[in-house]
Amino acid sequence: MDAVSLNQNKLILKAYEEVENRLGHMPLLMDFIQQHSIDPSVIFSKFSNYYEFLVRYKKIDTLLTENESKNLVFFSRQIAPGLKRIDSLVLEELLKNELTYDELKNKMLNEVKDITEDDIDTSLRILDFSFYNAGIEKIYGSPIIERNERMIRLSDAFTNALSNQTFNMFLEDLIELSKYNNEKYQKGKNGLILYNKYSREDFSKIFNWNKNGSSVIMGYMIKSQEMPIFITYDKHEDISDSTKYEDEFLSQDELKWFTKSNRTLESKEVQKILSHRAKGIKMYIFVQKKDDDGIYFYYLGTAGYIEGSEKQDKMPNGSNVVTMDLALDKAVRDDIYRYLTN
Repeated sequence: MDAVSLNQNKLILKAYEEVENRLGHMPLLMDFIQQHSIDPSVIFSKFSNYYEFLVRYKKIDTLLTENESKNLVFFSRQIAPGLKRIDSLVLEELLKNELTYDELKNKMLNEVKDITEDDIDTSLRILDFSFYNAGIEKIYGSPIIERNERMIRLSDAFTNALSNQTFNMFLEDLIELSKYNNEKYQKGKNGLILYNKYSREDFSKIFNWNKNGSSVIMGYMIKSQEMPIFITYDKHEDISDSTKYEDEFLSQDELKWFTKSNRTLESKEVQKILSHRAKGIKMYIFVQKKDDDGIYFYYLGTAGYIEGSEKQDKMPNGSNVVTMDLALDKAVRDDIYRYLTN
């Protein structure tokens, strides 16, 4: 693993030097894209932010404060991927002026297609860090914005950071990268795109949950009218018997699925799942091939329980579990299906 990590660092450094030589100056992240070099996500897979890479390899003289560097980690991880177009637009608007909530809401709803007031609220929770669990400032620094009952404004710490020309340069680059990624991967939209990869946190943002659900969506969760199901197809042999679920594709449009352990056909949760259509609950299916794939899962679309397929069963440790077959609304694309099942 250390050798792989070292080789990837060398690849990033080589790409940097090639782009730097072409341009004649230090490249920014968008320069890598415009020069058809590595994707900036490769840099983020090894470094918390681009500035960290530049410091590591002595490519920059200007030093940022600890809080400024942590803020760049926030923008690199939470804004630059471009999951929702509205996030960068709300940020840009607040960089111009402090606004009342109604002023911001009306401006966004009038100028941006296909967004809701809930989308705006989620963007604000992301920027003031209330979307995240306590202690997130240790990673991301001070919140970007502050809110009271009337006004939304940039935080004092972030306002101070903006007075640093170098910080500003990196911020503008990350905002442009966010817009680029949103157009490329999300088609300029704020919702789920079939066969894109998403994390549990991404789902929480797209469906405007009040809090990041990555720590509470254990396999699946029913919240409001949404039921995301996250499946790891090939599980490690050393996992506990209580979590050895044998979820499997029966065909390209059918899936055998296990509930959590310690569930029976009479369990309140299971009854809710079996009647999900009548209750207006939509199932969203996400699958990754193996645990080593990290936090991201392919989105395979919506699905529904096949009536009469439910069975009471047992886990290897003897605990109760319910299995049922799910029908995907759209058959899985050939290449993705082969990758996941072979």
